[in-house]
Amino acid sequence: MDDEISCVSCLPVDPAKPYAPHVVVGFWESNRVHILSTIDSSSPFKQMCSSEPYSSVPRSVLLHNFGTSHDRNQPDYRPHLVVGLADGTVVSQAYNASEYKLQVLNISTLGGAAVHLTSYDVDGRRCVFACGNFGEVYYWNNTRLQRSPISLRVRMRLRTCRMCCDLPFLTNRRMPHGRQHSGLVAELCVCSCVPRPRSRLAGSHTRTKLASAP
Repeated sequence: MDDEISCVSCLPVDPAKPYAPHVVVGFWESNRVHILSTIDSSSPFKQMCSSEPYSSVPRSVLLHNFGTSHDRNQPDYRPHLVVGLADGTVVSQAYNASEYKLQVLNISTLGGAAVHLTSYDVDGRRCVFACGNFGEVYYWNNTRLQRSPISLRVRMRLRTCRMCCDLPFLTNRRMPHGRQHSGLVAELCVCSCVPRPRSRLAGSHTRTKLASAP
């Protein structure tokens, strides 16, 4: 391999095992992802499968089983290759573990920032969280891989400083999209009237206050 590595994942497809039989590696120049085997000691990191070139550089990779079974002979064994690209694209492909082949390409876009992937469990269901400019959760439901967007709404408010009553400052309120409106309100006061002892940074006149949002 003459190409430089852009990302790598050593997470086991079966989280119950303390080792990973496969390593997933992305490359800078070729824009490809390789699935390598670590089982055969006589041929370490043997290439088992390679993707076609993607539209951008892979920046985060996962070989993730969305099913509940860890036996490749069982119907609920759902290994997928999930790749986060530098241009904000998420690519997912079903992986045939018996024939070492990648299936049909599925593409979604999360803006223009590089995408980072994280695997986690929710109520026994294995999911992948993809985060770029926007966020999405990937999970298995109704015999297919599905995705659910996650939206954050940011609202800026202009308030008057409580110290001198004439200097406005911005309050950034972040809250999830939907019915739930609980969260934190961060108030940043940049008035010179704030005493130095109130600041944790030497020479700084910035006061930060966290309060529960109404």
